[in-house]
Amino acid sequence: MSRANSIDFLDSSGWPLSHESVLKHLYPPHGPGRQAAYVADDPMRPLADVGLEGYGYGEVAQELSVTAIGYHTTLLLELVSLWKEFLSEQKFRFAIHVLEPGLGDAVQAGWGKEGHAANLQASFSVDRGWNPIEQDPAAFLEDFKLLFGGHSKASADDVVDGTDLRIERADVFLCTEPAFLCNVLGKTFLDRPLIGYFANPLTAYLPAAAAQGWLADFLSLTRDDLPGRHAPFLAVANTRFLAEQIRFQTGAQRILAARPLAAYMGPKRGPAAPGQVVVVRQPSMFWNAACILNTLARLNIQDLSTKGGLLKASELRFLPSEELPDASSEAIASFEAAVIYPYDVSQMRLYELYALSVPLFVPANPQLASYIYRGLTSIEDFDHKLPSAGGGAGSDPHSPHLDYNPFDRSDWRGVDAWTQLTHWVTLPHLLRFACSSVIRA
Repeated sequence: MSRANSIDFLDSSGWPLSHESVLKHLYPPHGPGRQAAYVADDPMRPLADVGLEGYGYGEVAQELSVTAIGYHTTLLLELVSLWKEFLSEQKFRFAIHVLEPGLGDAVQAGWGKEGHAANLQASFSVDRGWNPIEQDPAAFLEDFKLLFGGHSKASADDVVDGTDLRIERADVFLCTEPAFLCNVLGKTFLDRPLIGYFANPLTAYLPAAAAQGWLADFLSLTRDDLPGRHAPFLAVANTRFLAEQIRFQTGAQRILAARPLAAYMGPKRGPAAPGQVVVVRQPSMFWNAACILNTLARLNIQDLSTKGGLLKASELRFLPSEELPDASSEAIASFEAAVIYPYDVSQMRLYELYALSVPLFVPANPQLASYIYRGLTSIEDFDHKLPSAGGGAGSDPHSPHLDYNPFDRSDWRGVDAWTQLTHWVTLPHLLRFACSSVIRA
């Protein structure tokens, strides 16, 4: 079983156990886990070989300083919250540098003390448009090296709540969006471990002229042969679709996939009247889905009243999420259910509501491709590939999707093959509908 689907397998196994209960049975004091992880698997193998030199059995490791940088606040919080939750023996100090204006979700998720919009020395400025672009990534790289490549003395403004926010002081770096930030960090801090957690294509935010150079550098990062660099790099995508898309573009073999668990979410909050179902906002200029569903429910109220069911026909009402006074996922979780019309390969709202056990209505599998292939993940702007990447018809019998270009929206066989790699297809317990009558029933 791969790392990508192990959690999904647990979800669909039918075990009457939550993830938390399983972990409690696996780890002390009820199970054999965590502490045993500090013991080398081979008694003849030096502890230095497995990175455990200086640690005794069950001893807590030293504190690590982690600098996380990116536009997508929830991607940063995803990994940081998981590390805090499941790596409790390891002490971390986090400096979260959110590139988007304000703290946004970091404040809402209770990260007021550890999430800081501290990008004060350099700006990854992008123009406004369908595909925002950093016009001169090479100049940005050189500016970044100039600002952060040396060692500076901390000032009073650099330390907030005991955390040294200077980027250059980190032991480990985490880069998210844009992925090109991994190149910047990797070339600036040659001796620091680097983790990339991606939810968008590799070449997002870059002009076409810079794509090939970045893809080549990314491949070198994954192979640990980037000139001058002698620290590990771990590449992780939030969906198998994106992991395989990166593999298609670069030929890199070690791209992991890890579904967001949204461990940063709080409990559901706020009252909701019985029978109310939220229609999650989607970018569309053609129709109001909530209005259409309410009209269909009203026109068929007599028929619905005779069918019974969990929801009373007289109470059934669809509410667009953009009209709610509180449209957070925690607030939506108090409603009866939610309807999601996908607009891209992955959406954090899906993972947040799924984590909060909200009944989720999504289009039936045969219809999904026409929804998710509207998003940025598959637009032709990002259709760049290294000549050495391989791929093509029959290139890998175990990965038939690699026979097709994931950016080619005109080949429906390819679109369908790549759609199967998304969580819209693989997540268990989603309520799938082929027409609106299924939702109303």
